[in-house]
Amino acid sequence: MKTTNLISGIYQVIPYTYEEKNNYHGLFEATINRLLGSVPSQSDPHLIHMFGIPGSGKTTYINNHKTAYSDYLIIGFDDLMEMIPAYQQDVKKLGAAQAYENWVLPARIAGYELLRRAVEAKKNIIFDHGGSPQCHQELLRNVKKFGYKTKMIYISCPLQTALERATARELQIHRHIPQQTIIERFRLTEQAVEKYKSIVDDFVVL
Repeated sequence: MKTTNLISGIYQVIPYTYEEKNNYHGLFEATINRLLGSVPSQSDPHLIHMFGIPGSGKTTYINNHKTAYSDYLIIGFDDLMEMIPAYQQDVKKLGAAQAYENWVLPARIAGYELLRRAVEAKKNIIFDHGGSPQCHQELLRNVKKFGYKTKMIYISCPLQTALERATARELQIHRHIPQQTIIERFRLTEQAVEKYKSIVDDFVVL
């Protein structure tokens, strides 16, 4: 199995891949290569998939446990977006909401490419993602074929709390996410819990 087939349903979440959008190389390639080189490859790689709606505390959990995960490549689409100078320029010129609109899709496409290469290189991975797309169930099944042990950490959070945190976060660090997106992902997350439990090697609820 080739890593190009890591997620056959990838077009559920992106309209085209990294390789199909050649101008993305100039924007993201140096960052992707730097991140891949920041952690060693492993003979027995592990993938930890975070799970929970925006504002639930997934990134906070990772930041609080960075010492334990020092040999893991942390892949977060928002983090990747914020590493791009053009995004930062748009935040200053256009505001956080428009900058998010401009860059959320390019960062997602580049993030999946980073994930694909990290699996190919057998890096330990923390995937800082909400887990709502159905194709991520396929992802977790397939990474096992590459020798990965899989774990999902579910950060359970009331919807209203997540909405309030997202509003506060935008004011503090200018990271925007539409409230309707959070509401929809809450619904999808609730539906996916039992399915993920049956797929991963270890399912943890916090």
